[in-house]
Parts: sequence; structure tokens; C-alpha cells
Amino acid sequence: MDEQRHRELGAVGMPEITDDDVLASRARVRALLVSRVDMLWQPVQVALVKDSNGEYPADPRILEFGLRLCRELAEYYNVKKPPTSVVEEEAELPGAGEDRRALIEMKLAEVEERLRS
Repeated sequence: MDEQRHRELGAVGMPEITDDDVLASRARVRALLVSRVDMLWQPVQVALVKDSNGEYPADPRILEFGLRLCRELAEYYNVKKPPTSVVEEEAELPGAGEDRRALIEMKLAEVEERLRS
């Protein structure tokens, strides 16, 4: 096998996937992941619907799976990460460089004083 053909097929005789291929396919992969997550969510959604007795006939394993799926999506979309603008606003607050604990204790003391009067 000549050198050019070996490079095209990679070490295992399969076409090699390059970084450029991965970057070009990101949108399609994202769409594929979303469609698969939607398929995985369907049994969870059925388990969350009340039956005629007003109860949830849910298997705890399905509910646990739904929670894990939501956590994974939240992590993927960085839901827990505050937006950059919020972090920048907090940095501009008075006392941002000081000990936050002392600032919070001071504010709590002010609130307690107002409640007493």
C-alpha cells in the first residue's frame, strides 16, 4: 500500500477523521444529539402523566433517568454557569474586593435592625 493511500485510510484501514471533518460536522452532530435526547425523553414524559386515579404510575428508575438526562443537558448548555455580564456586574459592586462574608453579615445586621424597629 502506498504512503498516500495509507494516510487516507488511517491505521485500521478506515477513512481517517480529521479535526476539520469534526468541526465541519458540529451542527449535524448537535442536531443528532437533540433528536436522540428527544427520543430518550419520551418515556420519561409518559411516566410523568397522571393516570385516571390521579397518581403517577412512574417507575422510579425512569424518573431517575429523566433527572440524569436533565442534568446532562444542563451541563452541556452551561445552564449553571452565570452569564459573563452577571459576573462583571458583581465585580463592579461595592466591596467586591473585600471579604464577602463580612459584607453579608453587615447587611443581615441592617435588616435585623430594621425588623426590630
